Amino acid sequence: MPTETSESVLDAINDALGESGAEPVETEVPAEATEGSGEESQTEGTDAGTQEGEQTGEDAEGKGDEEIEIGPDGKPIEAKKPEAEPARPPDPLNDPIPKDLAQPTQQRIRSLIKTAKEVTAERDTIQGNLNEIVGGLRAANISPAQYGEIVSWFALFNSGDVAQQEKALELGEQLMDQLATLLGRERKVPDPLSAHPDLQQLVQQQKTTREIAVQLAIQRNSQKFRTTVQTQASQTAQTQQQQEQALTQARTELTALGNELQQRDPRYAEKKALLIPALREAFKSMPPAQWAPTFRNAYNALKLPARSGPVGVPAQQPLRAKQPAGGGRPAPASALDAMNEALSSMKG
Repeated sequence: MPTETSESVLDAINDALGESGAEPVETEVPAEATEGSGEESQTEGTDAGTQEGEQTGEDAEGKGDEEIEIGPDGKPIEAKKPEAEPARPPDPLNDPIPKDLAQPTQQRIRSLIKTAKEVTAERDTIQGNLNEIVGGLRAANISPAQYGEIVSWFALFNSGDVAQQEKALELGEQLMDQLATLLGRERKVPDPLSAHPDLQQLVQQQKTTREIAVQLAIQRNSQKFRTTVQTQASQTAQTQQQQEQALTQARTELTALGNELQQRDPRYAEKKALLIPALREAFKSMPPAQWAPTFRNAYNALKLPARSGPVGVPAQQPLRAKQPAGGGRPAPASALDAMNEALSSMKG
């Protein structure tokens, strides 16, 4: 039997609970049962704590590599996946033609591409002219209704019919009356006799009446103005005809020149591809008669780099001549350098 001084297991538990602030165990439990239960509880607590700690450590280790952003509501914000770059849309005019297509199909595609580019260039020119006209109307603050009235008035003016031209005169006088009223001024009508001193002298000498002199002056002024209008219209038509003839002649000369160069130069297509874009803007500022000579001079001045030999066969390099004293121009390193050199020689 244990002595009175020996401490039982129940007393030890009560002492431990007293130190932690918990109430002591009052129920009497057999010592053997209590000791066994304590060991099992301690073992289970240790195992559970160890497993929980290991699991927590693993989670912390796994999440430590990722930065989690916390939102205003305290909840983590899901990271947005990077958006894929949009695929480049196909370009039917500039994308290369597949090489596995039959030659007739490739030629047809090239012909369609050429036609589409020509139509696009023509459309851009027309659109540019239209924008210029519309821009001028907007700059003059002309409304669509006013533009329609102006076109209608000139249609009457240029009709050649006396009745319609009288209608144009009536509309013009109404417009002048409105403008004089807007400005608060008296409208001044020019005196038909002001440009005819001989008729004025006849009126002063009382050799004729003013009414008759005015009628004669109006007839003279009308005839003079009609002659001026007809002369201007004839000159305009003649100028347009000359311009059309010059354009036709220039196109004919360029076509003949192209056929000539293509027959004697196997690299005509390469040079033409370089010259046409560079000379297109220059042709706009020079008379059409100079197009063919300008193209010929630029073509003769253009020197392309030598072609490389077939694959696997080294290209034969010509012997380099020694540079004369004073130096000289080196051969162009690229087609672009050759193009710039040709244009420079044209300017000189």
